[in-house]
Amino acid sequence: MFRLSKTRIITFFFLFAVFNNSQALSKSTNFTYTEKNISSYLSGIISMNKNNTNEANNFFKKIKPPPDEHKNFKIQFLRTLVLLGKFEKSFTYAKNLEEENANFDEANIILGINYFINNDYNLSEKYFEKLNEDLENNFYLERYFSDFLIAIIRAAQNDEMQSFKRLELIPKSLISLKKVESALLHCYFDSKKTHKYFYELVNDKDKSFSRYDFFLANHLIHNDKIEEAKKLISASKKRYEGNILIHQTYDYLSSEKYKKIKNFFNCKNPRDIMSEFFYIIANLYSAEKNYLLSNFYLKISLFLNKKFESNQNLLAENYFYQENYDSAKKIYFSLKKIGSTYSWHAIKYISYIISLTEGEEKAVDYLKSEVKKIPNLNYYNYYDLANSFESNNDLEEAIKYYTKALIKLEVNHYLIPIILYKRGTSYERLGMWSEAEKDLKQSLKLLPDQPYVLNYLAYSWLDRKKNINESLEMLKKANELKQSDGYITDSLGWGFYLIDEYSEAEKFLRKAVELMPFDPIINDHYGDVLWKLNKTIQARYFWKHAISFEKEDKEFIETVNQKLIFGLEDKS
Repeated sequence: MFRLSKTRIITFFFLFAVFNNSQALSKSTNFTYTEKNISSYLSGIISMNKNNTNEANNFFKKIKPPPDEHKNFKIQFLRTLVLLGKFEKSFTYAKNLEEENANFDEANIILGINYFINNDYNLSEKYFEKLNEDLENNFYLERYFSDFLIAIIRAAQNDEMQSFKRLELIPKSLISLKKVESALLHCYFDSKKTHKYFYELVNDKDKSFSRYDFFLANHLIHNDKIEEAKKLISASKKRYEGNILIHQTYDYLSSEKYKKIKNFFNCKNPRDIMSEFFYIIANLYSAEKNYLLSNFYLKISLFLNKKFESNQNLLAENYFYQENYDSAKKIYFSLKKIGSTYSWHAIKYISYIISLTEGEEKAVDYLKSEVKKIPNLNYYNYYDLANSFESNNDLEEAIKYYTKALIKLEVNHYLIPIILYKRGTSYERLGMWSEAEKDLKQSLKLLPDQPYVLNYLAYSWLDRKKNINESLEMLKKANELKQSDGYITDSLGWGFYLIDEYSEAEKFLRKAVELMPFDPIINDHYGDVLWKLNKTIQARYFWKHAISFEKEDKEFIETVNQKLIFGLEDKS
């Protein structure tokens, strides 16, 4: 069905067809396998895989004449039209393919959608049903696309019994997706069980369905149950600090912008339900890093429900991970108009993209200019802002906003020890050790079992030849909490080294090297302990490795070079 194909695989099979079947193909098509046509075709495929869809489309147009009987060209060209959002052209192209008896799943989906939006449900079902015809070559999930889609078509025809009957054909292995569609269909039919199905969904202990807190709130608001929706979203906001859709919904409810919430989605609209189905599929492929296929389904979802603007955030993320920064940034700018939560989310990502493409200084300047435009920043804004400055190495600004976040937070808030740790590490990197030590100790006092805080404070003490025995006990605890963390394992080994327990130190430092073989500090430490154990040849081997992995820290490189010459003996 929808192949997770790689460029090399496509290239190989295409060239195989070109050089081994050109005579046979030439009898049945006017397409000429010239060097120019082959180059344009392969360039189009490569551009598609990089998600440069405009570029891909331009390459495909250069092929003269198009290879009418080459199935893969038809698939790629149709995908390109969808990725460009040219749905009217994709419908026309798919209809032409139908006249040529070309039968493949991308065309059947596009034709099914075309007839669905034009309320020709019989024809729509006919094309969606075709998705089951090639089962042996389909991926497991995609074998049941037709059942999900036809359940929605039957709902659009107000055939409740047949709609749920079709849903029952889907196996338990796809229970998560089945639960979502079941809840939405109950909502469509205004079933008394709607609340029950949504509550079961959002309270699932095995998987997070936080997104569907919004859908339940949306359903409540459509039924004028505003207070119940507020109570639901308020609780959800506390549970899911990072869910921007929930936070934006909370802001809408707080400012009584109920129409904004209702406008995103309406379970009484079959197009909106089908849009959500394709959004879920897009999310699944994005999670597997198949961004090209994710975008294909996502474009369909956005076409079916243009009102759910926040769904474009997934498209921006896909572009970002594909390093298509211009497209990602363009979408993030458009997300800013949705509301304060999405605006802040977009600002953070735009800043990050600027840091990657134009440098940290410009990213920081952008952040500072945007902050001035935002009234009434809350603790979450301050915390996010501090993290952004910290990642851009503007540590003084980071400390300023970590402090503002701490002032805004309620007593005993779970973020307090985390922010103290982050502010403490920023102080330490600026050489402000007394402030750093105070924050790190306070963080541990509030939350003792934090392996990274234990490690940071203990290693900082070891680095200053201070509190060595206490540091060692802290590192033992951290190592028990995080046994496969190379940095913590290295710190523990170094602690044993400083109290001259070289055999014990070697055991942990060796493990640290195995966990993080390319870290210069860990290789340096292991070289030191090997020297102390009279394994001088091996020690120099790891010291050489250490400086080969470090390109910027000149002081570190010089120190290790001195060891290579003099070992650990006193040079005087």
